Amino acid sequence: EVSSCKCIAHPFENHATRINIFTDYMADMNVLFTYYKCLDDWEDEKKALKLVYGKILEGKTKKARQMYMDKFRKIDLLMHDMTEMEKSGKADIDTMAGLFGQIMTQIVVSKEDEWTENLSRFAFYLGKLIYLMGAYEDVGTDIKKGTYDPLKK
Repeated sequence: EVSSCKCIAHPFENHATRINIFTDYMADMNVLFTYYKCLDDWEDEKKALKLVYGKILEGKTKKARQMYMDKFRKIDLLMHDMTEMEKSGKADIDTMAGLFGQIMTQIVVSKEDEWTENLSRFAFYLGKLIYLMGAYEDVGTDIKKGTYDPLKK
């Protein structure tokens, strides 16, 4: 579906929009990823607002969880593995970044087709890069707060 709309940032200008199976898929994945980020923030820093927001998002993920059940299971397991490594205090940056890379692969690859191999590789390394950049950016704060960061050592 091709149309146009005005946005909050530019309320007087029309912007072209496209809605298709990929935009719907990425919207579902965005809600899921935000849900997991809220849970992680609650676990790490006990931010009550994140817990509440996560509970709200949990309800919003039910339909998508049914549509992408296998993908959600894999992401759940990978998130669990990351949480367990954080709790153990292991500082293996490559393993942690690799787990996040696998999560990004699950999110980015929407279906099995001729693009799967290249998208998987791209998403994996993009996820590793994002994880490394986040760890680097947060290391000073994590040292002060005593929260997990594999770069603290």
